[in-house]
Amino acid sequence: MSKLRMGMIGVGGIAQDRHIPSYLKLSDKATLQAVSDINEERAKEVAEKFGIPKIYTDYHEMLEHVDAVTIGTPNKFHSEMTVAALEAGVHVFCEKPMAMTVEECEAMVRSYELPFYNNLGSYIHMGL
Repeated sequence: MSKLRMGMIGVGGIAQDRHIPSYLKLSDKATLQAVSDINEERAKEVAEKFGIPKIYTDYHEMLEHVDAVTIGTPNKFHSEMTVAALEAGVHVFCEKPMAMTVEECEAMVRSYELPFYNNLGSYIHMGL
């Protein structure tokens, strides 16, 4: 079985303190391919600190190179980023809260219910 290629969207405290160290401990099952953050300098620092090979300032570009992402950004971006990742066929782990409004949550669920997910066995996990 090949390793899951992971990407981290947002490299703030939750990413550095929890998610990235956890993925590094799962190196037999997953590889952290890239991080994405709008702050390029911070993304570079985090990538260097944890030995992550690629950085992106636009998470859309990263979606082409990973199987799954963790979204650890400010809450107001969760829905937009989750929908984009799901529409790109990428598995999603989204930090809580799921989104800011019921409508955003519903958009996230609708994206997961796209027909190709029924065939791919894709996975989505969101904090509620």
